[in-house]
Amino acid sequence: MLDVEIAEGYLRGCMEQDVLCWYGIPYAEPLQGLGRIRAPQPRRPWVGVRDARQFGCSVPQEVPAFLGVENMGDDCLNLNIWSPRVQGKRPVMVWIHGGGYLNGSSSQSMYRGHPWARDHDVIIVSINYRVGLVGFADWRAWPELQGATNCGLRDIVLALTWIQNNIHVFGGDPESITLFGQSAGAMAISALLAVPSARGLFHRAILQSGSADHILMPEVAQQVTAKLAMQSGSLHELFSTGSWQDVLLAQRAILRMTLPRSHYVIANMQFGMPALPCLDDDFLPGLPMQTEVNMPLLIGTARDEWSLYLYMPELMGGRPARGDINVDEQVWEQVVSRGVPEIAQEMMQSYRRLMPGSTPAERIVAFETDRVFRISSLALASKQAQSSYVYRLDWSCVGNRRLGACHVIDLPLIWGQVDSPLGKFFTGGDEDAIALSSYMMQCWARFARDGVPALDWPVYGQQRWTHRLDRDRGYEADSQGDRRQLWFPYIGFAEKL
Repeated sequence: MLDVEIAEGYLRGCMEQDVLCWYGIPYAEPLQGLGRIRAPQPRRPWVGVRDARQFGCSVPQEVPAFLGVENMGDDCLNLNIWSPRVQGKRPVMVWIHGGGYLNGSSSQSMYRGHPWARDHDVIIVSINYRVGLVGFADWRAWPELQGATNCGLRDIVLALTWIQNNIHVFGGDPESITLFGQSAGAMAISALLAVPSARGLFHRAILQSGSADHILMPEVAQQVTAKLAMQSGSLHELFSTGSWQDVLLAQRAILRMTLPRSHYVIANMQFGMPALPCLDDDFLPGLPMQTEVNMPLLIGTARDEWSLYLYMPELMGGRPARGDINVDEQVWEQVVSRGVPEIAQEMMQSYRRLMPGSTPAERIVAFETDRVFRISSLALASKQAQSSYVYRLDWSCVGNRRLGACHVIDLPLIWGQVDSPLGKFFTGGDEDAIALSSYMMQCWARFARDGVPALDWPVYGQQRWTHRLDRDRGYEADSQGDRRQLWFPYIGFAEKL
């Protein structure tokens, strides 16, 4: 038995795979009634020894079976810790899970911190935060609810405050906190860069397959909440006496909304992901691109992010593709017109010119990868080019060749799970995959320790260096720069892109 004392009381952990583990540690009070849409409250102390040998509840959500999220309930704002030992002061890496701001949990089987703690001598913390509209909606037009904006981000800030106060008990250094996250997790981290109350709570950030522009203007965010109000009839009744299932059913009706995101010169549309952080008066007063960051960043995307959504949408919670997908020129034109309606013709012509001989499907993958993930990630790196490190993951999926280097292919690599069933599907699990996984984990851990992922890895800089990660590795100056330059006139918040 491994008992430790934290500010709230005693915790009992366990030893697994030569690593010390504590699971399901609550950092906030349970979410009940209108508390589901209000700012999180710090957990009150408990009496006696709390058992922390099993994962806690996940945030209630409608979730694809693929993700393996179970045991959902009110007491869901909890975190997990993996540590080599409790003596010393080690770098701390805090994992923010993805899931489109609609699902996901820190207890998913992919996110096990044993290899990190055992082989790289770091502390791993994974946290739950509110997803869906209980986590990301603007309630200011309904003052009777006393709801808070950006509850999901507020949860993360409270968890980071808990870590600052307690992580020394587990052998961690509160002055060396690195956030790392993938997809919506990376998007959340980019938003936290602009949150005043988060300053000083973390010192480095790793953003994998995310973006820095998945934020709604207040008037757009209130459109989402207004539609939820119309669907539910009474928001007060829905949240005060309704069940979680009632909330999720009401939310389901608005999942297909199409909304302009961030503050571009032109409309850049977001669809199927209406629960996003929003600008407000105090908690998130500005965009990441308009905020001084002043910390080392490690930023990257996969080469073919969008192919997963095109060919296997069921893996991301969408409807399964039916048979052979017929992606013709008409579909290509529809995708571009929906994404950037004001400049659709120009973008169609430009991508055709830059990708001669390409199929419509190949152009869709390139265009949506750029529009949704890559361009704003590069813009954030460019904002502080002398302390940012950029990579592009080119490893192609082994289990389905059409996917190429798709979204989520980084997960088995950075969690040391290339030999798991899912890891083998994406990476093949061969010696090259194991070597790349080891290399990436070494780089991530070194970045968490020193702020530099590798001695020979150049900063993004004026040359816009990108580290290409594949069976072989190399550095490229301004990789795919012709496509990057297409977006230059339209990214109003990134003049130096």
